[in-house]
Amino acid sequence: PARAAGIRVVSLRIGVVLSKEGGALAKMLLPFKLGLGGRIGSGSQHMSWITLGDLVAVTQRAIEDEGLSGPVNAVAPGTVTNLEFTKALAAVLHRPAFMAMPSPMLRVALGGIASVLLTGQRAWPSRLMDSGYEFRFPVLGSALASVLNLQQAERRTSPLKIREVLPPAAPRIIVVDIDAFRPDDPGTRAALRRLGASGAQLVLATRR
Repeated sequence: PARAAGIRVVSLRIGVVLSKEGGALAKMLLPFKLGLGGRIGSGSQHMSWITLGDLVAVTQRAIEDEGLSGPVNAVAPGTVTNLEFTKALAAVLHRPAFMAMPSPMLRVALGGIASVLLTGQRAWPSRLMDSGYEFRFPVLGSALASVLNLQQAERRTSPLKIREVLPPAAPRIIVVDIDAFRPDDPGTRAALRRLGASGAQLVLATRR
């Protein structure tokens, strides 16, 4: 009826919302904090997620942007499998995650939310990204750390150690995962300079 009346309609298709105040993540926190967390079912099912802050901003964008209409995937671009989500959550909480939660137990614990986590959901926010929306948290690890008010563990890699792991005949191309680096860290910059001095071509890669 709204469309028939000439009213612009946006249908937000929302993924798993990351919030410690409620939803799937809030119910997962206790077992993970106790070291009893783990994958759900096979762990191969995909999870499309979004932080609550991004969801609020996306909703505002849908209201204000006259160019958006119809179905819009309100999910971050960093879709992961349940196993990858499990590892990321365990990492930010500094806890192990070696157990697996059987499907019946999950349905009892999470109720209706369980079906989304068990069957999987893989979506891409193409409409949002085409509209120029920039996600505040496109990467799962930093998103979880922010939502849970935790300082994400840094990977400390000294330039010397990087130099030592290079083989005698240095490879021509080295791919560097910059999501794991802090560009403002002097040690990181020194490490990249040493890698560059090895004669290899550096390729900086990011999930974004």
